[in-house]
Amino acid sequence: MRRAKERHRDFGGRPDAGAIGKSPEALRSWEQGLKKEPKEGGINELMQALHDARIALTTLTHQGRKVVQYDTSPLAMLVSAAPAEAGRVTAAVFGSLLALGVHERATLIGTLRSWCANEGSTDRTAKQLHCHSNTVRYRLRRIEALTERSLHNPQELAEIVTALNALRVSAPNPGEAAH
Repeated sequence: MRRAKERHRDFGGRPDAGAIGKSPEALRSWEQGLKKEPKEGGINELMQALHDARIALTTLTHQGRKVVQYDTSPLAMLVSAAPAEAGRVTAAVFGSLLALGVHERATLIGTLRSWCANEGSTDRTAKQLHCHSNTVRYRLRRIEALTERSLHNPQELAEIVTALNALRVSAPNPGEAAH
């Protein structure tokens, strides 16, 4: 399984937005490309670029005044392309979890995000969160109970991960997402 950091790729021949910000030379090269005369089908490409930029804005992985990274995950892009449905998916899968108090909700969602980022490793998640691996297992069981979905069933795990991506679109700060 590939790590999320290794998933920067080019979709549809467009420049990899994650790679553009890695070096000043790449950014200058990309800016020079924008200044050239539009190629064949120019307005269509411009409209597609605008659509892609709007999706990129909703897939940012950090908020506030910090550096942001465009999430090139196909799932994140798909969820971001349908923000109205993102809210419905989030409510359907995380309804009971979102009804919890702010602290508990944020803790469980943060644990789930970390667990997914660590490829399902409870040990690496525990190290990242500075807690015991049994604490991570307890939180994951609590998530399973609240969502009525198993993290061991591929279909149900896909629903949970989709809802986790949808939550980023429908409520960027999970601590404030009370439904």
